[in-house]
Amino acid sequence: MAKNKIKNIIILARTPWGSTVKGRTHHLALEFSRNSKIIYIDPMPFVDLVRNFFSNKRNKFRVNKINKNLTVLNFPKIKPQRSKLSPYAIKAAQILFVKNIIKKFELKNFAIWATSPFHAGVVKNVGEVISCYDCSDKFSAIVDSPDLAKILGRMEKELLKKVDVVFVSSKALYDDCKRHNKGTFLIYNAVWRSYFKRGSGTPKDMRKVKKPILGFVGTINKFLDIELIRYIANYNKNWSVVLIGPHRNNVKLRSQGNLTLLGEKRYDDLPEYVNNFNVCLVPYKDMRCMRYVDFSKIYQYLACGKAIVATGAPEVKKFGSLCRISRDKDEFINNIKKALKEEINGKELVKKKRVFAHDNTWRRRAEEMTEIICRRYQ
Repeated sequence: MAKNKIKNIIILARTPWGSTVKGRTHHLALEFSRNSKIIYIDPMPFVDLVRNFFSNKRNKFRVNKINKNLTVLNFPKIKPQRSKLSPYAIKAAQILFVKNIIKKFELKNFAIWATSPFHAGVVKNVGEVISCYDCSDKFSAIVDSPDLAKILGRMEKELLKKVDVVFVSSKALYDDCKRHNKGTFLIYNAVWRSYFKRGSGTPKDMRKVKKPILGFVGTINKFLDIELIRYIANYNKNWSVVLIGPHRNNVKLRSQGNLTLLGEKRYDDLPEYVNNFNVCLVPYKDMRCMRYVDFSKIYQYLACGKAIVATGAPEVKKFGSLCRISRDKDEFINNIKKALKEEINGKELVKKKRVFAHDNTWRRRAEEMTEIICRRYQ
C-alpha cells in the first residue's frame, strides 16, 4: 500500500453521524481515521449559515470526538424553515464556515471529501491540496420535481468537473460521471466488520415472531415496493415478514397480522437481527434512480451467510448465484420458497457468501481509495 501523504481530510457529509442508518461515508471515515486526521462535518443548515454570515455571527456546532483521529461537528437541531436562499449566499457562507474550521483545527495539507452536489461551492475555494467526490447516488434522478432535477443536474456536473478524483459505487454512476471527469474510479460498497460476529441470541422484540422470518433492514421510503411487501405477507400467513428501519416520505405501512415493523435499531445491534432472519429481502421498485444504486445491505446479508431474494436492479446481477433475482411478484414468491430450502441444504453456498463478504470490507475499500489518492497527489 502506498504511503498516505494526506494527513487531514475534511468530510462534507450528507448524513448526520448520529443517524441510525450508517452509510458509506460513515464507514470510510472510521477506516480513514486509522491513518489520517478526519473532520466529519454533519449536513450544514443552510438557512442558519446564511443568516449568521450576513449578521457576522459565529455558527454554533458541537464537537464530538469519536476516536483520537476522528472528530465530528454537528449542529443544533433547528426547525425547518422555508426560505429562498441565493446560491451565491449559500456558497459564500459554506466557504467561510469551512475556512473557520480549517483555522480552528489548524489543518494543513488537507483534502476535501465531498458527498453531495451541494458541496460544489466549497471545492477549490478553501485551499485543499486535493479534492474528491464520493458519489453513491444520482441526485437528479431521486427527486420528484423536474425543476429541482434540472438544478441538481447542473450542480452535479459542476462538482464533477471541479474535483480531482471521483469515486462512484455503481457501473451506471461510473459511465455517467466518467463523461465529465476522467479521474473517475469505481469502488463498490462493502460490509462493516461487525457483521462477521455471529451472534446466536434473539433480540427481545423478535422472540415472539414465528419462523420462518423474511426480513428487511433499511429505510422504509418511497423507493421500497410496499405493495410487493404486502403481497408477500398475504401470500403465506405462516411466513413472518419483519421490517427494521426508520420511516421516510410519509410511507403508509404498519404492523398487521404476520407483517411486523420493529422501527429503528442501533447499528451495532443489526447483525443480531439479521442472524435471526431465514431469508433476507431487497424489495425495491423498478425506478430509474435504482439503476445507480449498489445496495450495501446485500453485502451485510452475505456476511451473515443469508439467503437473499431481490428485485432486479442492475447492480444486483453482479452477485450471481449469491442472490436470487426476481422480475415480478410471482417470481419473488418462488424465489422465497427456493431460498427457504437453500437455508436447510446450502451449507457450501453459505460459506461462499461469507468468503465473498470477507473479500469486500470497508477496510479494503478505504485502502483502494487511499492508493488512488496517493497516485493522483504528487
